[in-house]
Amino acid sequence: MLSGKSLAAILIASLAVLSCKRGDLPFFELHGKVRAVSWTGGSGLTSGQWDFSKDGKLERGTWEVEGRDARGRIRTAVFTEIDRDSREEFRAVLEFSLSRRGALVSAINRNDFGEYEYILARDGEGQLAELSLRDMADSVYYIYNYSGYESDSRGNWTSRRFTVTCGGTVINSGTESRDIVYFDE
Repeated sequence: MLSGKSLAAILIASLAVLSCKRGDLPFFELHGKVRAVSWTGGSGLTSGQWDFSKDGKLERGTWEVEGRDARGRIRTAVFTEIDRDSREEFRAVLEFSLSRRGALVSAINRNDFGEYEYILARDGEGQLAELSLRDMADSVYYIYNYSGYESDSRGNWTSRRFTVTCGGTVINSGTESRDIVYFDE
């Protein structure tokens, strides 16, 4: 008979394997046989164009994966952009914290303008309900609240509404949307 410690070790190893089988999709709030997603609007952390392999690993995206943890999950990334007018390079280094299932929990964005912390809160169904964005230099908080989710036939969300507040005042609102392409289409 296996001890409690042995059973726990087997369970943890099984969860690690399951997490790797989903690849990077949980990080992007996706599941299934996703080939690509084009994401517009919202916080900017995951907005952009993302392409995935058949096993769910990110192949190309708006930012480059720089580091992964022992389970193969995204931990650090770099975003580089050239300003159209000044031709100067803008560079941001992103560090991510993930849940055991691979969903994004928090992030730190270090760039030419400062350092920013993102904290994500999810509802009972695992949908993003709130994202807190803090400018760490002056402790200004921006709160993104999400609602009105619409999903495709496979259960991935395709649009959601957001409202951004700062100091209790609404400063922005709109809709985030995603066009998702699946491998079997």
